[in-house]
This record gives sequence, structure tokens and C-alpha cells, in this order.
Amino acid sequence: VIHLALSPDGEMLTAFINKVENGIRILDIGQVVVYELQTGQFAVLLDKTNEGEILWSPDNRWLAFVQAGQLTLIDPRSQEQTAIFSSDMYYQVTAAWSPDGQWLAYIRNYDTLVVWNSQTGESTELYQGEYFRSDENGRWGALREITWLPDSSGLLLASFDHTQAKFIHIGLEDGIVQDFLAI
Repeated sequence: VIHLALSPDGEMLTAFINKVENGIRILDIGQVVVYELQTGQFAVLLDKTNEGEILWSPDNRWLAFVQAGQLTLIDPRSQEQTAIFSSDMYYQVTAAWSPDGQWLAYIRNYDTLVVWNSQTGESTELYQGEYFRSDENGRWGALREITWLPDSSGLLLASFDHTQAKFIHIGLEDGIVQDFLAI
């Protein structure tokens, strides 16, 4: 087991479990499974998939399965899957649920902050940053981490480049972007 996540209501346990072939555990390939603690029911949600992180929505409605280059939503009860983002490139995808469960924010391709509305199913780009591996001067940078404000009114975004880490506040309703700290 590489990743383990308990639902917010404490009724379901999900895990990413490595695949085993000929008695040998295969790293990075496996299954996402869900286990209902009260009934003992067990189901495979994704099979033969790459390793990823499992994020429960606060309302227990969705699992976000975050992998390199992919973000998939899974209804753990019906096992219905919705691809939110997929790329042929092997980009790290970072995601976070808003505390009210209405929004799933994610960083796409290291340079774009997107929010997905769980009520409408629509995605909206909130912020476009810069991503560059290295330019002729050896500079590099990317958007890396996100977290929500406790009231779900906005997000904090961390970006970095070859010289500093920068923290940005983004209002969800007004879209106002403010740099508030650089270290």
C-alpha cells in the first residue's frame, strides 16, 4: 500500500495497492480500491493504473485520483469515473478540495491554476503563471502547491523559480490576484 485515505465520514477506506506479479511487487503500477468499513464490501475502482494520490471531497461524494499528467474523479459508490485533466506529458498534477466541497483546484502543466465546480462540472482557469525548465541563462520556475482559505473564498498558491519562492492569494469570486510573500 502506497497511499491510504479515509473518507471524511469515516465510513470508507481507499488505497493505492501495488500490483504483484510472480510474487514480486511492481512499483508504481497497481489498483485503487475502496473498502466500506461497516459492510465489509471491497471494490476495485481503477485497475492497472500508475501510482497517484487519493483526495476525498469533504462531502464524501468524490475521490480525486491525482497522477502524473492526469486527474480523475471517481464516485466511490457507483464507481463512475470522470476525467478532469489528462496530458500526454508526464507533468506533476497538484490538487486540493475546497473546505465546502464545491471546488477542486489543480495546477495543470506546472503553469495554470484551474478550478473544477463539483455542482456544474465546469472548469475555469484562474491563474496563468510561467513554467520554464531552463532558459539560456539557467533560470527555471513553476507553480507548485495550492491550499484553500478556510471559508473557500480563495486560494493560496506557491510558485518558485531559480531565485525565490513566491506566495500568491487568488480570490475565487473577484479573481483578484495578489502577491503577498516572497522568500
